[in-house]
Amino acid sequence: MRTTHHQVGIIGAGFGGIGTAIRLKQSGNNDFVVLERAPEAGGTWQANTYPGAQCDIPSALYSFSFAANPDWTRLYPLQSEIKSYLEACVKRYGIAGHLRFGADVAEATWNDDSQLWHVTTAGGQRYTFSTLVAATGPFSQPNTPEFDGMDDFTGPVLHSARWDHSCDLTRKRVAVIGTGASAVQLIPQIQPAANRLVVFQRTPTWIMPHPDQPIRPSVRRAFRRWPMLQSALRRMVHLLQEMMVPALVYRPALVKPFEALGRWHLRHQVADPMLRETLTPRYAFGCKRPTFSNKYFPALAAPNTVVETAGIECITASGIKTRDGRHHELDAIILATGFNIVDNEFFTRVRGRDGRTLAETWSRDGLQTHLGTCITGFPNFYTILGPNSAIYTSQVVTIEAQVAYIMSALDLMARRNLRSIEVRDEIQQHFVNRADRILEGSVWNSGGCSSYYLGRDGRNFTFWPGFAFTFQNRMRRVRPGDFVVRLAGRPAAEQVAR
Repeated sequence: MRTTHHQVGIIGAGFGGIGTAIRLKQSGNNDFVVLERAPEAGGTWQANTYPGAQCDIPSALYSFSFAANPDWTRLYPLQSEIKSYLEACVKRYGIAGHLRFGADVAEATWNDDSQLWHVTTAGGQRYTFSTLVAATGPFSQPNTPEFDGMDDFTGPVLHSARWDHSCDLTRKRVAVIGTGASAVQLIPQIQPAANRLVVFQRTPTWIMPHPDQPIRPSVRRAFRRWPMLQSALRRMVHLLQEMMVPALVYRPALVKPFEALGRWHLRHQVADPMLRETLTPRYAFGCKRPTFSNKYFPALAAPNTVVETAGIECITASGIKTRDGRHHELDAIILATGFNIVDNEFFTRVRGRDGRTLAETWSRDGLQTHLGTCITGFPNFYTILGPNSAIYTSQVVTIEAQVAYIMSALDLMARRNLRSIEVRDEIQQHFVNRADRILEGSVWNSGGCSSYYLGRDGRNFTFWPGFAFTFQNRMRRVRPGDFVVRLAGRPAAEQVAR
């Protein structure tokens, strides 16, 4: 099969991939393709269609800064609207012709002699790229726990990230395993229709009052007529998010008022003192991802709902047996168990300069990057929303900053006629050490919980150590001295780019 070459290859057609493609197009670079395994664009918002799926960031901020959408119908956007927004961006900015759907990347290997990435899809298509951008995102591989007897269950098993809309749960006995963000959203949607709902809770979640509300047509008309109004709202929301950083990163004691609000919300919505005790978190607010909802607690307090805190021993043909010996008879099981972030299978498919895969590299060294974007040993390779890039605001803000950094790197290579650049090991290690030092006292590290923010070694590999504006400023342009240049045909020749 013929091999096709492009200057830039982008893996994933969510916010990260689409944002990168748009910036390339705007810069006059049309030599790129976007490889997307799904049949449509949208990334996590194409895959996650469970009932109640909604963003927990206000719509004014959960969009590209250059592509405001005055037609959001809610303060917090619904899944279907976000997916439609991304599809509209694809059309508006003329990148549809660059998208390749059904193109699941099976292997991506750096060749140091040719100074190119060699990529093969599951369908057998072959590409070479001078630069490769992984915009697969952290929420791309559902985490499916391996309970004993899972294959024995005779009813349907649904994962929140792979929802089967043909499955009717009306008058059924349903179990939901997990109480994270997706569970908080879907449980109120299915509880009224279920005959019995059993919610398996390992750790309670901080639930805050939800400020969501419809956006009136008159407001939407005002946004269309005076775009500066929506821009002002975006800046205000961004500032409110930034105001959380001192408490989360530098002074965890400052989260106490949020904990008080969460406890008030629980008391206000749950009358049963025993159930309130079960639903009260024993760790600091923010240590795990907090969630907004005005419907979750009432759904758990409903007569047809049971909150089960005993661990699961096994799955049987007709239900779930807990470790205290009880058995719950069930018709359907829903896995609201999140995503496999640390051991994402995609990491095994990317092989760097020394022949090691990204999975092997991170297994040896931990999930380390430079600025959440570059990785030592992987020349001309960039990650979107990589380790230690998350800022406590809309991740679209993170993505835009990273795309600016990637564009700066491409500009550096073009101006200096470089074939490849690779971040120096000592530069990456300096960033990792600094992030670890600052985050050591953060609520995520000292809040008394375990979460997907931390790796198996206890290291916080998720968050940027500071404010969003510091991340944005740092990502405006690459620093040439951070990189080693390798020339084609001379894999051993190294020089620092000055």
